[in-house]
Amino acid sequence: MDKLYELCEIAREELTNGGYNIGRVIARPFIGDKAGNFQRTGNRHDLAVEPPAPTVLQKLVDEKHGQVVSVGKIADIYANCGITKKVKATGLDALFDATIKEMKKRVITPSSSPTSLTSTLPGATVATSQVMRRVWNCSTRRLPELMSLLRDDDILILTADHGCDPTWTGTDHTREHIPVLVYGPKVKPGSLGHRETFADIGQTLAKYFGTSDMEYGKAMF
Repeated sequence: MDKLYELCEIAREELTNGGYNIGRVIARPFIGDKAGNFQRTGNRHDLAVEPPAPTVLQKLVDEKHGQVVSVGKIADIYANCGITKKVKATGLDALFDATIKEMKKRVITPSSSPTSLTSTLPGATVATSQVMRRVWNCSTRRLPELMSLLRDDDILILTADHGCDPTWTGTDHTREHIPVLVYGPKVKPGSLGHRETFADIGQTLAKYFGTSDMEYGKAMF
């Protein structure tokens, strides 16, 4: 595994120095000895390019002296930019457990810094009907537990970076339009409509945390 990481780090350096616009080099360790018997382990590591401009996470840290806790692979995806604490977790329940644990650690005082908790909650890269059923069952079972920990001014945003149709052949992404669900004790019910860009989520968070505006996107509420 160390050799795999080393090779991926070399590839990342070569791509960056060569000016190639490739977002990530992904190390995916697996076990197994023949085709059809391979199983990915929890030691995935993404080597990503740094964002070309400050993200809303960086703005939260730099402008508001906030804290950003990442659970799962989020820190890797953002090349650790704007992340103040990284929590590793693999598997459906483990991701929920780690997220809920971090939420319970929050101590709110009049002088508290704002906190953003970013988590790669359960998803399915290889989307078979059986896998998606497990993800759905786990999410519907654990989400109420997470939602019960939200305080009056908290918001919970559930979204995705792509979608996969579970009955379609192959494992490639088949959906680029993604859902956006927002919940919070003070969030008014209603439709957010069809958004023009994923950047609307970042702009919404910038408004919520009171940072300077993002270059792209419109706040959803």
